[in-house]
Amino acid sequence: MISLQFTDQNLADIGEACDDPSLPSKIKCKLMCLRMHQHKVTNTAITRVFVISANTVTSDIKEFRDRGIAGIVEIRSYRPSSCLEPFLAWLRCSFATYPPADVAAAIDRISMDRVSPRTVTFL
Repeated sequence: MISLQFTDQNLADIGEACDDPSLPSKIKCKLMCLRMHQHKVTNTAITRVFVISANTVTSDIKEFRDRGIAGIVEIRSYRPSSCLEPFLAWLRCSFATYPPADVAAAIDRISMDRVSPRTVTFL
């Protein structure tokens, strides 16, 4: 079991973050896991209370150890972006002006070899 030494400032920061209404419940769960860890509650008990895996508890504790409270409250949702993002306005205009006859025509117009700033022509 990883042992953390919590300072008074750490505990104050955790308490303040727990009271922040803008934080999602997932982050508040991480904060409560840390609180329970500080009170010497076993990881097994923490997993039962929050219905999370032991690996999650361990990674939350390691994250706090390595990055502090800032690492815990950081929202890191995976939000991929499309490689077609730069061409989105052109595609919308193209489809609005000349709607494709079928899905195959739309796919053909979107294909990477057809969509580039130099080939902005309507078919």
